[in-house]
Amino acid sequence: MNLISFKKFQFNLFSWKSELDQISVPRVQTIGLNRTLNTTKVKEVGRSTNEGVVGHAKGTPNVTSDVNLKEVGHFELFQYLAGKDETSLELSDFGTNRVDAVAYLSDDDDVVLGSKWFPNQRVSGFSISAKDPDSDVEKTINLVGEDNKILQGDNKYFIFKSHVVETADLDSNNAVTITVGSPSPVANPDYTVSNNEPQYILQVTRDRAGTVSKLLVTEYSFAAGDLVVNSCEAGDIIKYAYSATTLGSEVTWADNDALPTSVKADCVDLYLYIPQTNKPGAPDYQYKVQSATVDVKFDRLDLKEIGNSEVVSTAIKSKTVTITLNRFAVSNAMEEIMRGVAADYGIIDIRKFVENAKFVMKIYSDNTKATFLMGLKATELAMSSLKDSIGVDDYTQVEDVLEGEALLITNSEAALLDA
Repeated sequence: MNLISFKKFQFNLFSWKSELDQISVPRVQTIGLNRTLNTTKVKEVGRSTNEGVVGHAKGTPNVTSDVNLKEVGHFELFQYLAGKDETSLELSDFGTNRVDAVAYLSDDDDVVLGSKWFPNQRVSGFSISAKDPDSDVEKTINLVGEDNKILQGDNKYFIFKSHVVETADLDSNNAVTITVGSPSPVANPDYTVSNNEPQYILQVTRDRAGTVSKLLVTEYSFAAGDLVVNSCEAGDIIKYAYSATTLGSEVTWADNDALPTSVKADCVDLYLYIPQTNKPGAPDYQYKVQSATVDVKFDRLDLKEIGNSEVVSTAIKSKTVTITLNRFAVSNAMEEIMRGVAADYGIIDIRKFVENAKFVMKIYSDNTKATFLMGLKATELAMSSLKDSIGVDDYTQVEDVLEGEALLITNSEAALLDA
């Protein structure tokens, strides 16, 4: 076994919702896949052997994926994270969706080592930033879950497939038979089903009108290459995963050369304004900004229940959107906006700043700004901090931090305009 180069670490996301299936995540620069097993050493009074240690109590693991990418206006990635094939997304769309992250691994001799599978990952936050006027725009995605499985040997490939149920597929009992085909599933060495037969299918879900249900082993069966799913309706989307020794016609990576190589900070427009019809416009453009970051954090509720080791329901309890702008102090234009007054207003009192400002970031394919790629629109913003800094042989800079709870992400420039 040889070393694993970044070229042979192929990172994909799989969606269990809607007709979105697999996406090879493009322009990734670094990935951190972290697992904390949360085991607790248990001792007891009176035990003299093994330093009093009885054993270790196993808690629920904490599994996180932190992915840093070049931001190239790749809106499709947000669609996968939300599980919605729509042109505009709000933060609430990320509340219940789960994706599976899979890294397909080969060594420098092209020997396939296997797949690292991170099931049921949910978005815990993300950020988009231009760190200076000459930088590439970057994005960070933060995911959280509880599980990680390493597929190797005869089970080395993670295989994911889907089937949209048509009326003609239904038998008299409303069951659907799906021929799994190539590659053939390999038995899971850890489990058998209730009748002590091997388990070949790792997971089956049903998406019915946007509601995804993970099916119990009593709700489907697999034999002789056929997956039979009970209680189906026309329009259901059945998705299933298994492990295999070969790849068949599936792919572990797809280059995306349709996207820009990178997007520079000079391809970005920034606007700050008070809500008004047909805004933002030219007067709302922010000048002399040196860095800009849009950061989103979710306080999640991932609910378990007594008698079950898995998360049974997910939601977002609260959302925090933080806009951080660093600029050279050439005027008080931003302070005037946050005060809701015209230029050169006599006294700017920070106690009277508005709490309903809007911020828009537009990302274009190049600095001609002829081709719009993606935009962000934060609303109901309040100033949380304002900091001036100056040093010897330097010029005054200002850091503005605004906070809110709402953000629109869209690939439609028109959606960023106030109606």
